[in-house]
Amino acid sequence: MLPGARRVGSLVTAWVLAALLFTLAPVGAARAADADPTATGYRYLQHLFARGGRPTDAKTLSAAGSLAASNVDFWLAINDAYRISGAGQPNRQTFVRKGKTVQGCSTEKPTASTVAPSCTTYANFKLDKQHRLVSFTVDGKSLAGRYAVGGPPATAMGVSLAVRAAYRSATTNALIIVLSVTGAPDGPRQVFLSSSSYVDRGGPVLQATPELVLGSKDAVPPSATTTMSIVYPGASLGGVLQVPVFETVAPFTSEVAQLRVG
Repeated sequence: MLPGARRVGSLVTAWVLAALLFTLAPVGAARAADADPTATGYRYLQHLFARGGRPTDAKTLSAAGSLAASNVDFWLAINDAYRISGAGQPNRQTFVRKGKTVQGCSTEKPTASTVAPSCTTYANFKLDKQHRLVSFTVDGKSLAGRYAVGGPPATAMGVSLAVRAAYRSATTNALIIVLSVTGAPDGPRQVFLSSSSYVDRGGPVLQATPELVLGSKDAVPPSATTTMSIVYPGASLGGVLQVPVFETVAPFTSEVAQLRVG
């Protein structure tokens, strides 16, 4: 029997939660607030991360094709991976506007190793001529060059895998990759993401850490579609993700799907 492919640890939660936080202004603000970049950013973040927020409304506030829109696409994807894993809703945040910045702090209760909630500062909100959010900074760092959304699929053992979204964290430089996986039509397959590797753009081959994998531990049923994710600390966009896929019965034949990330 093949090893399972899922263990959700506090480390991935810390990376995912600390990686991206964003701001929003009161939803009932006057129309004039639409031209206020910080107010728009505050509303955007509230929809993405606050309790009761609507992530699809954050997409409406984003300029088409912008960094802000790519960020929403990433969070919609990673939220699905969390849900399928039974890990709950990630990155709950509370937000406070401070002048032209917004501070977002994790709602997770402090532990012995986390004395205070993790907080991030969002600033430099930019709008287009239609007052839609284009970009912002995270702890003073630009989000440019940190996202990849979509990509050509690869097939192994009849299973189709494609990069749904990827993000290189502005706070940790960890690369978070979210995959869309569609099962083979002729039978179940085990997508062994916990044994994957990542050939980084600079040449090093990084091995997966099982604790940093999100997704069902079960084999992917025939023609079913699911979402899985993995974190590679310190990796860059532009590399190749190598994912082994196995048959679930002897002789456990396998193939490796190769996906370029970004």
